[in-house]
Amino acid sequence: MRNSFLHRVCSEECPAINFNDAINAVQLYTSRAREFISKIFISWSTV
Repeated sequence: MRNSFLHRVCSEECPAINFNDAINAVQLYTSRAREFISKIFISWSTV
């Protein structure tokens, strides 16, 4: 399966989607987003 839905122009050049990599990327993103939100809440509580 290729990511031609997302990249119609380069569907032949783009690598196949690795779902494990996609899941890992989402997990990393959510982890960093949680850290960011946590820092914001901490800074708000010290004001």
